Amino acid sequence: MELPRGMKDFEEKENVNIEHIRNHFKKLSNLYGFSFMDPSPIELLSV
Repeated sequence: MELPRGMKDFEEKENVNIEHIRNHFKKLSNLYGFSFMDPSPIELLSV
């Protein structure tokens, strides 16, 4: 089994946009009774 290769680096502006969307999604999921699970960013495709 090989380990996952490198990860993508996000620039600050892109990271701000990602966080905005994540926060909006968290608010909506809480509104409908769901809790947000933050999965590991390092997973093999076979998983």
